[in-house]
Amino acid sequence: MRVVLLDLAGDAGRARGWAERIAPGAELLTLDKAELKGGSKREALARLRAEGPWERFAIFCNRLDLQPARALMLLFGVMAGGRRVAIGDMEGRSVERSPVGVLLVELPRLALEIAAGYALVVPTAWIATWALGLAARLRATKRAVPDGSIDLLYLRATPAAGSAVGGSTSHIAGVVGALGELGHRVRFVANDRLPSVDHARMPVEVVRPSAHFVSVRAIFEIWNSLVFAREALRIARRRPPDVVYQRYNRFNWAGVLVATALGRPLCLEFNGSEIWVAENWDPVGQRALLAFVERLNLRAADRVAVVSEVLARDVERMGVPRERIVVNPNGADPERFRPGVGGERVRRELGLDGRVVAGFVGTFGPWHGVEALADAIARTPPDLGVSFLLVGDGDLRPRVERRIAEAGAADRTVFTGRVAHDDVPAYLDACDMLLSPHVEMPDGSAFFGSPTKLFEYMAMEKPIAASRLGQIGDVVEDGVSGLLLAPGDVDQLVAAIEKLARDPEIRARLGRAARQTVIANFTWRRNAERVVLSVRNSRG
Repeated sequence: MRVVLLDLAGDAGRARGWAERIAPGAELLTLDKAELKGGSKREALARLRAEGPWERFAIFCNRLDLQPARALMLLFGVMAGGRRVAIGDMEGRSVERSPVGVLLVELPRLALEIAAGYALVVPTAWIATWALGLAARLRATKRAVPDGSIDLLYLRATPAAGSAVGGSTSHIAGVVGALGELGHRVRFVANDRLPSVDHARMPVEVVRPSAHFVSVRAIFEIWNSLVFAREALRIARRRPPDVVYQRYNRFNWAGVLVATALGRPLCLEFNGSEIWVAENWDPVGQRALLAFVERLNLRAADRVAVVSEVLARDVERMGVPRERIVVNPNGADPERFRPGVGGERVRRELGLDGRVVAGFVGTFGPWHGVEALADAIARTPPDLGVSFLLVGDGDLRPRVERRIAEAGAADRTVFTGRVAHDDVPAYLDACDMLLSPHVEMPDGSAFFGSPTKLFEYMAMEKPIAASRLGQIGDVVEDGVSGLLLAPGDVDQLVAAIEKLARDPEIRARLGRAARQTVIANFTWRRNAERVVLSVRNSRG
């Protein structure tokens, strides 16, 4: 029995386990999601049909009911030569169809959702966005933020089920935790409960994503943005906050609606243009509406919080006055991310005792430089005694594993897969050095990020080898708090690994300086203080 497996959840271990359960003893061919996403679908179909037929075409996702383009993916499986197609999720649910079942069940649903989506949902979103923009301009007066403790309503809409790991999780938990320590009250309206957030102190009202219009990704997100905004306003009216804070995501203007309707200031956390993301990383339809929504958010916000100077300049070019922009870099919690928090146990469990360990944590996205890292692992001399600990999962992990295996370096590389954020400090503590090989943006634009993991690395008092890109090059002082490298330069990365592996004194000196840099300038408490100060100074 031969089975094709497409992992959309970014969890290779669970995806393979599910496929083995539905097809015991099958020979598995794992598709490269990144290659399929960025390449020609026609060529991929031709290759699969030539290698088939397949007993099953299996798709593993985060949540079955919220998986966009489900019908199209099942149809793709049929066209690829699957005698049956199956889709399963992280919660243990699955659906299996024959080709006839796809034609009789999935395709009619697709046709109905497309017709209703383009006839009703998209026009409604255009009209509502235009009307809200007009209302936001007409109602300029907003209640001033009180002195002392403030009540902040945090809006976080992510309708597609995603992983509870990564930099965004660290950022949210860090900022709201620090706001609580400063004596402020935080309430959430979100599409799910938030990991690492104490919801006993910071309650969350969950707006469950609607599974309507799931067949087309853009329509699904637009529909859920409308649903979320309506519910957020209903919830906020019960107890109006002092400040509305929204983590911006595409097609969503819930923060503008709540702030305008209640006469409250809006702080928009803007981590990058979703138009740029759609063009370079994560394609989605309805770009004109996406641009319209993004402009509304930026122009209506009383404060736009960005993570870097590069992003501040981008936002200013989008028409936001500089005085309404606050640069607020990411940070770390030095009490959680510190030496001696379980590293020895992790080393024993993973068989790394007696080795010099070089570590990496990330979601294996294109911007993390994991392909350059794979090449560096392949070129690092085996007799150096270095093992590599790669924590995380994502689209490019299969490609990284393949490169390392082909180079004969698999025996000195440990892939952990996904690790809960609360467990990350112990894995970082197990390392002797930490790697941050970010690469330049695909379109040649300036690197606008503020990688959370960089500050967590530094707080662990570990030496770092990092790319000299944007804010990274400003935070890390070469030769003092880390080693800076040319982005994508594998030779320089290998040289840095060799230098740190051979000299424990350099490792100790760089690590101490890195932690002191974080404590002095890049804690979540400082981040939260800048948020509060910015909204107090916003227009009344």
